[in-house]
Amino acid sequence: MNDKPMATIAFVFRERLSSTIACLEYLINKTPGPYDLICVDAGSPPSIASRLRELASEHRFTLIRSEDYLTPNESRNLAIEQVHTPYVVFVDNDVQVGDNWLDPLVRCAEETGAWLVAPLYMQSLRGELKVHMFGGVIRVRDDEGRPAYLEKHQMQHSFLNQGNHLVRQPTELIEFHTVLVNMDAFRALGPLDEKLFNSSEHADLSLAVTNANKLIYLEPASVITYQIPDSLKAVDKAFFALRWSEAWTQATLDRLAEKYTIPRDEFGLRGVGAWVRLHRQRVLAGYPRIRNWFGAAAHQNFRRRFGQPLERRLNLHRYPPGKYVVGRKVRAEIITV
Repeated sequence: MNDKPMATIAFVFRERLSSTIACLEYLINKTPGPYDLICVDAGSPPSIASRLRELASEHRFTLIRSEDYLTPNESRNLAIEQVHTPYVVFVDNDVQVGDNWLDPLVRCAEETGAWLVAPLYMQSLRGELKVHMFGGVIRVRDDEGRPAYLEKHQMQHSFLNQGNHLVRQPTELIEFHTVLVNMDAFRALGPLDEKLFNSSEHADLSLAVTNANKLIYLEPASVITYQIPDSLKAVDKAFFALRWSEAWTQATLDRLAEKYTIPRDEFGLRGVGAWVRLHRQRVLAGYPRIRNWFGAAAHQNFRRRFGQPLERRLNLHRYPPGKYVVGRKVRAEIITV
C-alpha cells in the first residue's frame, strides 16, 4: 500500500475568523490519510491563534502565521511555497467537507490529467441546503469578440434531489471554496495573482488553465458545503469588512480591466463590484431594531435608501485605498511542528 501523500490540503481564511477551528477540526476528523496539511493563519485573534498552534502540534501540520489580515490569494501563495506533493487542495475555513471528499478529487486528476478538479459545491444558509454551483462558464470576450466579462454558475441555488444525476465532466469554471490544483500549473503559470484582492481569483485561474490548453474537471463524488454567513460574530466584522471592502474591490476590478483589456465600466465588471457590495452589506448593513419594530418591508426600504449608502461611505473611510492597497507587503512566519 502506498502511504506517500499525493495531496497537500491548504486551509486558508475566506471571509470570517470564527468558523476556523470548527471547520478545521471537522476536516481533520473527516479526512483519512495520507495527506499533508498546511494552515495559513491570516491574522486571527489570540484565542483562535493559540488553538491553531495546539492543533498543529497535535496533528503535526505546518502552520503559517501572519499578524496582518491577508487576501485569499496571498494566503494561498504562502501555502504553495511549502507544498511537496503532486497536488494541492485549497479549502476555505468556512467549508464543511463531506465523507470521502479528498480521494475522488485526486483520482479524477490522475485519470483525466486535469490541472483543476472541483467537487460539487453545496451551500448552507439558515439551515437550508442548496447547490452553490457545479461548474460554469467564464468569458472575457462576447460572441462578437468584444471585451466583456461573463461568469455563469451552473445549478446555482438549486435543490439537489434524486432527479439530479451528476457525473464527472469537464467545465470552464471552478471556485476556491475547495479545489484541487496540479502543482504543474504553478510551475508553468507562476503564483496566483495577488493584485486580485477579493474576487474573481477563481475565474482568473480557470482562464489561465484553459489558455494553457489544460483540462478542468468536476467530480461530483466529492461534496463540500460552504457555510454562508447570515450574521457575523464580533471577531469577524473587521475581517469581513476589509475582505469585501470598496478599496479591495476597486483594486481588483482595475486589475481585471487591465489584465483582460476590458473597459472599467463594462457591464460584467460592474456586476462583479455590485455583487461584492451586496454580499458585504447583506450582513453589515442590517438594522434589527427597525426590522423588529416596523417589519421586514420597512427594514428593506430603510436599508436601500439610507443604510447601504451610509455603510459604503463608512467602508471607504475605514479602509481607504491608499492605505490598504498601495505598497502592500505580506509578512508571515512559518511555524514548524
